[in-house]
Amino acid sequence: MNTSGAFPLWSRAAALAAILAGLLSGCGGGSEGDAEAPPAGADRPTLSGRVTDGSTPTVVGGLQITVKGNVGTARTAEGRFASVDGGDYLASLDQLSGPYLLSDSAASSDYGLYSVATGPGVANLTPLTTLLVAQLLGQEPGAYFAALGNRGGFTQADAAAVATAQLRVRRYLQREFGFELSAVGDFVTTPFDRVEGDPMYDALRALVARVGDYHAVVSALAQESGRCRDEQVLVRSAAAEDAFCPFTKTNQADADDASVRVLGFANRHGDTLTLRLRDATLLELRFVSAEGEAAACSAAGCAGVAIGAPAGDGSVALAFDGTVLGGAAGTRTLVGSVRSGAAGIELPGLPCSANRYYLIAAAAGSAEGYCATPDDFGLGAAGQSQPSGATRRVYTFGDGAGGPSLEVVVQGDAVVRALVYTSDPDSGAATARYQCRDGGCAGITLGAATVDESLGLPVVLRPIRFDGAQLAAVLPDGSLSGTEAITLQADLTGYHLEDPNALPLLPVACAGGAPTVIATPSDQAAGIAVCEPADTQGFQLRTTGTDADGNLVLGIANLLSDGAGSYASGNSVVVAVAPGGAIAYAFFDAFGGPRYECRGSGCTGITVDAPDGAGERQVRLTGTVLTELGTGGLVADRSVALDGFFVAPPGP
Repeated sequence: MNTSGAFPLWSRAAALAAILAGLLSGCGGGSEGDAEAPPAGADRPTLSGRVTDGSTPTVVGGLQITVKGNVGTARTAEGRFASVDGGDYLASLDQLSGPYLLSDSAASSDYGLYSVATGPGVANLTPLTTLLVAQLLGQEPGAYFAALGNRGGFTQADAAAVATAQLRVRRYLQREFGFELSAVGDFVTTPFDRVEGDPMYDALRALVARVGDYHAVVSALAQESGRCRDEQVLVRSAAAEDAFCPFTKTNQADADDASVRVLGFANRHGDTLTLRLRDATLLELRFVSAEGEAAACSAAGCAGVAIGAPAGDGSVALAFDGTVLGGAAGTRTLVGSVRSGAAGIELPGLPCSANRYYLIAAAAGSAEGYCATPDDFGLGAAGQSQPSGATRRVYTFGDGAGGPSLEVVVQGDAVVRALVYTSDPDSGAATARYQCRDGGCAGITLGAATVDESLGLPVVLRPIRFDGAQLAAVLPDGSLSGTEAITLQADLTGYHLEDPNALPLLPVACAGGAPTVIATPSDQAAGIAVCEPADTQGFQLRTTGTDADGNLVLGIANLLSDGAGSYASGNSVVVAVAPGGAIAYAFFDAFGGPRYECRGSGCTGITVDAPDGAGERQVRLTGTVLTELGTGGLVADRSVALDGFFVAPPGP
């Protein structure tokens, strides 16, 4: 979408980033070292514990442990030069309510250390507690911790959740690295000494030596945990409970019997889950672990399996409620749900667990997957939205690596259109590839908008789900193909900022008797006056020039003000005259988008006078209708009517 004036689309996105980044960088709370430690016997609630990265000596005096909670201002405690009761720091929780999230903000290790506490007491910060936090959050701890700001808002922890997350971390390390933690107690609260022979300290050193790039392990575990929030099946055996979270999926016809479909799932560990179906009848269900242990059931012996109706792309929802599989290594019980891939397509595995989109070309039997670039503030969103006129918002998602972008135009609770486009790496020009529009955007669901105020300003989050939505190929003339299309699967969250303290930019009143053009968009009742005010504040609002094709370009813009001394060039009208005297094109750029345009013979009701004695030209518009342009130059569904006149200054 095009915008005009002093704040184009990219600069408003940058402004939002600057506002939020400023909030995150603000200082809050006090510093609490030995000098501020409460006297013995004081009843102020505190946290204390050991801090180690498991590889390098801990410089206790350089520690800065920041504690953020659910409610209250963050507190920072410096390291204690002399350890007290086995604690390397002592943080006051006075006027800070839990649960609590902790970070070594002094970055005393090569990677950040994080921990969690559900109440006062002991909270160690180690590689194990960092993995625990990654598992608990389902995302990397650093961005999430920063996004909390200093006002708190951490809610994702209670005793049961922390205990479950610890079990998941233990199992993950066992399966991925063969690393056992049987001799180690609670990661967070177990007291230990940084000396050889201490079980916890020895385990931490051995863990870091075993896994190598520890940051990569934190990232992989966070991704796996996040993936499990999307869909999972718990696989329970006598020995353990594992969360099976699909990484890749297949949906193929059986090679020996075309009436049978084989739905396959694999997770990051290498476990597989396979179902054989004839229509809605389950023939066989088989689970095979990465270690080669198999368990299965067949036909009526597969109790507790619910099979949904096929969606438009042939995908199927599957639910398991205590389904028991038998095998040589014992039984396994399945509880949970998944959704199969599209028919005939293998969805590629992605490192992201949310904010991802798949472009499925069923005819070619291929699929491409992309992770939408996440926001920098840990809110779980990916697509910043911009207003489009007075009634719509545009959410844009991209992978930040040159892949195709996805644009969703929303009006209220309805999707107006969705577009997949690519961008030229040099010019940035967009080329439309696939689109749905004009009421044809079935299979796209908008979730309820929620407001996140953890940054101190309300950020509106909007889930957007594509469930087998069909987007037709865009032909060279901008029309949509009747034969070529792709299917989209996507789970995304867009966002925008609603600052209650922001002053709106409103048009400055026209100078008395000033030439004026009234622009009336089709989705607005009130017209927009485009004219010069008495005081232009130094802005050049009327222009005359030439474009690259030699057309004479005449324009006018109105002036916007926030009423507090800030001004911007706003809504603008431009008319271009070809060398032969015909109208080449005209456009109206609405401040905040979009652009409306006509070209050649489609520009009716426009008259441009010859220069007068002062070299000025009068441009008159009578019932001139311009059509909205979308990304990639596609004609959209709105229009604007222009009536009035303006006077262009002398020019070439």
